[in-house]
Amino acid sequence: MKHPVLRIRKGAFVYDDKEQRQAPQAYPASAKIPLRKPRKTRSRKRRAGLTFLPLLVLAFGLLIVFQVILRSPRDRTAIAGWQLVLRATRTDDTLIVGVTFIAEQKTIVPSAAPSEAVVQVLVPETGDRMTLTGQLSRSPITLRGELPYAARMKAVEAGVSLLDAHALLRAAIR
Repeated sequence: MKHPVLRIRKGAFVYDDKEQRQAPQAYPASAKIPLRKPRKTRSRKRRAGLTFLPLLVLAFGLLIVFQVILRSPRDRTAIAGWQLVLRATRTDDTLIVGVTFIAEQKTIVPSAAPSEAVVQVLVPETGDRMTLTGQLSRSPITLRGELPYAARMKAVEAGVSLLDAHALLRAAIR
């Protein structure tokens, strides 16, 4: 078996294991030492923004679809200076529906005549209807009503009329 020859380059000296008796010899100055090709030092800049851009566009599109198209009308809205919130809560055999009116202004002028609000509540699955009316003399104020609960009820719709302004609210039954 023949032992391999290991040539190790260290600086300008070449060592040869084959001839151990000889002293190391220096490379002649005129000879060119073969070197590896230098690496290109050009750094690659990662474009993280462009990598995630399609994902961001997709997420924004899904947000628009779920928030605007599929969920309209919503359980909250604002009309005629009032914030409206629709809530539907079930108990064992009754469904409690409430619309809360919150004034957008911090103070309500006591000399002003209170506004009258009319709320038409509808359960689409059963066709049950209910009308709630009340004077909005303070803020917040809630108009509540009860309906018999059936297992197939999923959501409640409410049409609100206030000072010639109308809004449609829809809320899931909790």
